[in-house]
Amino acid sequence: MNISGTLRELFKLIIATCATVAFHKTNFSFSSGDITTLANAIASSSGTILGFLITAIALMASVMDRSLLKNLRATGGYRVLISGSFTCAALFLILLGLSLSLLLPGASRAYWLLLATVFVGVLAAVNLAHSGLGFYRVIMSISKN
Repeated sequence: MNISGTLRELFKLIIATCATVAFHKTNFSFSSGDITTLANAIASSSGTILGFLITAIALMASVMDRSLLKNLRATGGYRVLISGSFTCAALFLILLGLSLSLLLPGASRAYWLLLATVFVGVLAAVNLAHSGLGFYRVIMSISKN
């Protein structure tokens, strides 16, 4: 990974860390019913987004014969796009696991679990925006041809 890629990943981690610290500093006090509702919403949305990401990866793999994708593979951009998509899918899978673990009995008292869910959720959202922008560029380039 080059220096700009490293800085980009570091920037994503800084955004997620700042959001988690801001969440921690506000001292939210959730009841166990609120945490259950939040965990249900996060689990359902992360599962849906994970399905869309898997579909997007499958679509990228199915249009390999396009000249744009051949050029992307030759320059290394295809590898970056696909590895970023797999990283994003892995983050949403971890987020799904964390949000489901918030639904376990007694987990509503585990504030660190809620903070980990916030951290991974923000990191997954930032990665989703970055991967979505990459997919948008590729789809728009393919549709112009």
